Amino acid sequence: MHPIAAIVRKYSLCPTSVRANSHSAIGNVSRFSFGLLFLMVSCFCVLSESVAADAGVIEFSDAEEGVRGFQYQADNPTERFLFDVNAAQYDGDDNWYVSVAIAEFIRDEPTETLFRATVDEALQAVAGVDSVSEEDREIWLVEGRANGRDLVTATVEGLAAILPALKAYLRDAGDLDDAFRQ
Repeated sequence: MHPIAAIVRKYSLCPTSVRANSHSAIGNVSRFSFGLLFLMVSCFCVLSESVAADAGVIEFSDAEEGVRGFQYQADNPTERFLFDVNAAQYDGDDNWYVSVAIAEFIRDEPTETLFRATVDEALQAVAGVDSVSEEDREIWLVEGRANGRDLVTATVEGLAAILPALKAYLRDAGDLDDAFRQ
């Protein structure tokens, strides 16, 4: 696991019973965890598909770990899972490490290409970004003088734009009980 992943996961809003090891395949996550995940995704259908991303971005810092950053904090558990986005920066490091937790679940084409292109384009569009590269399955390295709050906001807005595709993918993925496929 990338060193920043442990720090970013510490501030992650996704329940640990739903979050899998970033290197595990979907099939390795318990049926209960995915049952909970898909129940949450199904419930999201009744929620508004517009996300006020900037309003939900809060700042965090941990002097002991030497990290500061921003995270999207949604009001409901489903949005917390779907839009679990953090941007962290170590003391003395100008780079931002943007974590998108749902990336570990998006593993099949064409959704994975759409998802990764959306995150990359959202980050590239932020003022002050010089380059974007993937550090780990769910972590993007952003170089430049960008604002962390803007990185999180842009990423959440990008995910909101492809939300129907993400929900359809998650609804159809894995070996789930029929009750969670609706």
